[in-house]
Amino acid sequence: MKKISLLFTLLLAVCSVTACGDNNDSSEEGNSASDSSSRIIKDDDDEDDEKSDDKEDEKSDDKDEEKSGSFTRGKVEDNVYSNEFSGLTFEIPDGWTILSDEEISDTMSAGLEAGGSSMDADTILNTTTYDCIASDMSTGESFAFIFEDVSRYSGGMTIDDYINAAKLATSYSMPDMNIDWHVDGEKDTLCGVEFDVFSMEVELEKYGVSVNQDYYVTEKDGYMVVITYSSGLSSGSFDDYLDCFKD
Repeated sequence: MKKISLLFTLLLAVCSVTACGDNNDSSEEGNSASDSSSRIIKDDDDEDDEKSDDKEDEKSDDKDEEKSGSFTRGKVEDNVYSNEFSGLTFEIPDGWTILSDEEISDTMSAGLEAGGSSMDADTILNTTTYDCIASDMSTGESFAFIFEDVSRYSGGMTIDDYINAAKLATSYSMPDMNIDWHVDGEKDTLCGVEFDVFSMEVELEKYGVSVNQDYYVTEKDGYMVVITYSSGLSSGSFDDYLDCFKD
């Protein structure tokens, strides 16, 4: 049961990424900006060793700030996730598990392999911040709060562009799975923020089950803010947890 629940969780994470197809062509400058929002943060102890390095870092920081606006990661306190940048506050249901950064990386790697993808988790995590993933390990239900820097795309990216890219990226990252998309132009408001809403159904033939996933997407300051819900083994839906979102 735990293995299947983790599979649902990593599907939720992997299938939310739109950047996985273009990273190999990114320039050093683009990668630098992406790394500023990465979930895996590396400390550079050599930055203060030489003044010339400090000046280069300041220039790079200025470019990153220009691209990524005022994005900062959220926090979880007393089982409540909040992110000041997006204005979202979500009360995590009792009994749910919050995945650590390391757990997200590990489960994504396993999921990409299971789905037949040649991608590696680090490539995805270098462009996308998985700010919080919470899962009910008994049912496989999950919520993920994801921020992707789309300012690196030439000419920017609309929400429609993002949805189309998400569909392509999902097919790329999970080529061995049958996916049925439902994009009907629906909108909804959470925590005072309007989101575009769409969903997909993933057939897991190996396990004889299907997973429904709901997506809420909005754009803010060069980032796509994405909330995803996976039904796991339950017959639940995103609507079952609307009360968890606090204004």
